[in-house]
Amino acid sequence: MLLDWNAPYDDGGSRVTSYVVEYKDVDSVLWQRAAAVDGYTRTVAVHGLRDAALGDYLFRVSAVNEMGASEPLETDVSVRPSRPSAGLYAFYRITLPSHFTTTAWCQV
Repeated sequence: MLLDWNAPYDDGGSRVTSYVVEYKDVDSVLWQRAAAVDGYTRTVAVHGLRDAALGDYLFRVSAVNEMGASEPLETDVSVRPSRPSAGLYAFYRITLPSHFTTTAWCQV
């Protein structure tokens, strides 16, 4: 699963140094860290998700700067993963709140 997002409109006067990406099953209360990337990277591949028969997921991203981590930007729609067939890519365009732009499966 690939997640893309835009930089925040306002960094509070301190450059974003990293982003923390988390996910959770919609039936869970626990968020799991998927990745931490530098402040210039705004795409991350999330691995280890179960297939569509086992559930839907929510994602969130926090921007981090010298002041600490922002409140996370959370998807307001869930995503149901499905594996692409025989080496093909299966892409999904989903309109998400604020700065999220796309969610898609990448070839594994």
